[in-house]
Amino acid sequence: MINKNMKIEEIVEKYPYLIDFFFKVGLKVMVCGDILWGTLEEEAIRQGKGGRLDEIISKANEIIAMEGEKKNTFLNIRDDENA
Repeated sequence: MINKNMKIEEIVEKYPYLIDFFFKVGLKVMVCGDILWGTLEEEAIRQGKGGRLDEIISKANEIIAMEGEKKNTFLNIRDDENA
């Protein structure tokens, strides 16, 4: 599960399928293919989404509960067991 103090890099690595969700709610976590630095809260405030952050996190955690961890569904993150 995610929280407002998590680094965006950690969220994207553990839950790459959330990138699309964040874009849909207007919160960019990547720009030009690069993951943004800082915490989810810092970026939400910077992008004017700080007031909706609790709602966004709640929905993201619902998605995680349904999807689980799928490290290799996006970004070609290497899975050494299947290399």
